[in-house]
Amino acid sequence: MSVVILSTGIVVVLGAFQMSLSALAAARESVNSGILLRQAMADAELALREAGGTIGSGSGAFDEEFKDYRWRRDVRTQAVIRPGDGQRLGNNVDVALLVWRDGSGARASATQLFFVKEPDS
Repeated sequence: MSVVILSTGIVVVLGAFQMSLSALAAARESVNSGILLRQAMADAELALREAGGTIGSGSGAFDEEFKDYRWRRDVRTQAVIRPGDGQRLGNNVDVALLVWRDGSGARASATQLFFVKEPDS
């Protein structure tokens, strides 16, 4: 009788351990998605500055350690015109990013608005 009670207790403990391992894996994927999102947004900002204020939408995968993670970037650009004289001041560039892991529910997304000033003539 005591063996049955002991084995039932072990099964319950192992089930709880399995649930905590699953939660840990999900948390790790979520943290990785957030870190990769920050990296992708920094890369987009750098590309925007280097390209003189124009980058396009696109998608891709991350390298090596995070090869299961994907990203998608949607970019919208809108001219900023000064009221009154109609002078173009620059562009508002809206960058929306989504990062996810294939086969997982881990997702992270962000949108950031950049103002790119017109070059001085």
